[in-house]
Amino acid sequence: MPLGKLTTKQFIQHLLDNLAALYTQHKRAAEYLGRVLPAALAASLDVEDILGTLEDRVRFIDFLLADPEFARDVLFGDVTRATSYRARDLAARDIIYDKVIDHYGDVDANQAADLYRGLIGHLRDWTDQVVDRPILSLPFFTLNYDRAVEAACSVLGVPCVDGIQAVKGRTERRWTPSAFEEYRERSDSATTVLIKLHGSVRLGRRSMAAYGLGEDELVELPESIQRDPQPYKHAVLYPSRGAKEIDREPFYTHYRAFGGCLRRAALLLVVGCSLRDVEVRTALRTATEDNQALRILVLDPQAQHEDVARAVHTTPERVAVERREFTVEDPDTVERGTSPLMGLVRGYLSSALGREQVGTAYAFGKTAESARRPGTPLESQVSL
Repeated sequence: MPLGKLTTKQFIQHLLDNLAALYTQHKRAAEYLGRVLPAALAASLDVEDILGTLEDRVRFIDFLLADPEFARDVLFGDVTRATSYRARDLAARDIIYDKVIDHYGDVDANQAADLYRGLIGHLRDWTDQVVDRPILSLPFFTLNYDRAVEAACSVLGVPCVDGIQAVKGRTERRWTPSAFEEYRERSDSATTVLIKLHGSVRLGRRSMAAYGLGEDELVELPESIQRDPQPYKHAVLYPSRGAKEIDREPFYTHYRAFGGCLRRAALLLVVGCSLRDVEVRTALRTATEDNQALRILVLDPQAQHEDVARAVHTTPERVAVERREFTVEDPDTVERGTSPLMGLVRGYLSSALGREQVGTAYAFGKTAESARRPGTPLESQVSL
């Protein structure tokens, strides 16, 4: 937890620890979660499993209650218990939604800068001798809702394009696809192009259907705000195993950009992502089929490259796993060009581009224990 944020499994214990305060306002839902959460922990489930179950049950009850014959012949005209059951599940779901927005809403900007200093602040330094032309754009795709990357860019002085920009005639900044469609690289500085596949705690949606208008408004929300401040609802895809509305903005544009980048990329670095989301796996499967040059590097202390390859329907020879945590490195180490993380990134990028000088140290088709080779300095890495 380099930024103090919990994994989806750890989040269950966080819910349990804070459940007592909810009994007054949401007694039935809190009692239900008090029974379910310990069982989920014992079964090694995570919050995605619980939310998926709650959302599925609500949809199923709605489906059944919409059938007049079911209400008449099965419930004998009395839908009280069914609607009460539905209300409890909705309240339990909303408790989890609230905690998600509250927990992942804030990050420490300086910690975020330290975590991403190498990738965001020094990517060009580490790759100039590897690629044919300088890397002036870093496409950064994340499933996280927090503003860690934006905060890191701000502290490090790195330009960041995240789709939210000032719009003439509006007092609030708005999300608009044109921010990505009209993006042009800068010659003087590398830019982080941040695309939050599952939305942001700072992005609110206002439905315009009631006003006879087609497109929803997507507006930047103030910091540290509670969930769904009226008239807006948070534009996020909550952690759940259910199908996600990726045909709706901003998710449609975000996933479209994800696929577009993957079709032209040589290396995808995967950090802190379980690849359980079917939408992500589908995008990766399509990309590996359309782009035979694409290689995947996963940083994960538990992963196996064969399992990753199986999840995205590609061959193990196109995947490498480095069994290490993605953690904060000593800023001086990064500044001096002795970052083990950036050494790995540079080595595998060289390998993905087919540089013969790399040798077997950064070969794909394997799972490696990073602890056995901490990395080498920038000036003594691959020299091309």
